[in-house]
Amino acid sequence: MARPRVKNRVRLSSIDGPLLLSQRLFTITPPAGSTLCALIVRGGSYVGSQRYIDDEYRRGRGMVRIKRLGNEAATTGRSALLLPGTDYPAQAPLLYWSAAALASNGWCVCVAEREDGDGDFASPYQLIDRAFELHAAEASTQPDLVVAKSLGTFALPRCVDEGIAGVWLTPLLNKPEVASALRAADHRHLAIGGTKDRHWIPEAVPGTNAKIIAFDDVDHALLHDDWRTSMKFHSDIAAEVDTHVQGV
Repeated sequence: MARPRVKNRVRLSSIDGPLLLSQRLFTITPPAGSTLCALIVRGGSYVGSQRYIDDEYRRGRGMVRIKRLGNEAATTGRSALLLPGTDYPAQAPLLYWSAAALASNGWCVCVAEREDGDGDFASPYQLIDRAFELHAAEASTQPDLVVAKSLGTFALPRCVDEGIAGVWLTPLLNKPEVASALRAADHRHLAIGGTKDRHWIPEAVPGTNAKIIAFDDVDHALLHDDWRTSMKFHSDIAAEVDTHVQGV
């Protein structure tokens, strides 16, 4: 395979499967008819790329799209759907490491992505319904698990109603319908938030059977003022997700 042409910029539109965050990523120009999802450079030298895939996205109205992460080791026959936040894509740490944990446990992982222009949808629920619709087309089934951040946690009512397990990162518990769904959730649901996040209102979900974890002095991105503490908390969160998905 010919080496792709590299444009010296540090922006990547998509990542096919988990990559080390320490790797340096460049945008590239792939061969015609294919999409190269990631170029890997170590020490300033080109060392390879993630696999090429055709028909990378299944596009839907309102620019919602579903991308299946390349996990050659998917063995469980189970599928997870990642629903990012408004300004928190799947490449951001909480979802990135959640996807890595799922992949390491043999799950097929699909990511819902959206672009500017989603104003065609009247509500987040329409975005989520479209994501589920596209996931069913991609994976030939509804997801067994949803991992959602912030806006994506509007999927909580649907998941509880349909018996789909969930990992809810910074759920919008200031929204009555989200809080009500989490109150009704069973042990197959995990909710994680921070005490400095105005959306995190654990007292709104008394009596829930979901596992609730709160981190002190972190914000809506689950970030602490001290970066070392943030890294430790994110590592702890990834470990919680890893443990949780093994039990659903």
